[in-house]
Amino acid sequence: MNYTLSTTTTTHYTEAIASGESERETFPRLTSDGIGMIDTVFIRSLEKLAWQFEILDGSYNVIHKQTFTEEDAIEQEISEVTYYFYSASNLGWAIPRSVPSASVSANLRNMSVTAKTAGTSGEVLVQLQICK
Repeated sequence: MNYTLSTTTTTHYTEAIASGESERETFPRLTSDGIGMIDTVFIRSLEKLAWQFEILDGSYNVIHKQTFTEEDAIEQEISEVTYYFYSASNLGWAIPRSVPSASVSANLRNMSVTAKTAGTSGEVLVQLQICK
């Protein structure tokens, strides 16, 4: 069965992220039960930056990562707002196993030379396509 998990309005990546730095979030509704895999990573950003999305284990070590360059961005205007879209599919990342009731943590790392803006003007939405 396939389904999509999204960051929610309270967990969008909204912190300022300096070049090379990351913001960690607990990914909502993705539990570390070790069952299934992550097939697709989708990012919608208000800023055209290079990103690295990282899935972390229970000790916050990077176990999976996907890097996007600024050139990977697809620009689209929606309701007079410009968004930048990035995606990678067929990843086959195993969902980490630790405590089954614990949520999986993820980093969004800024790989650009430009800092990411804080607040809603720098909001980034991340979605994962899960196969279980």
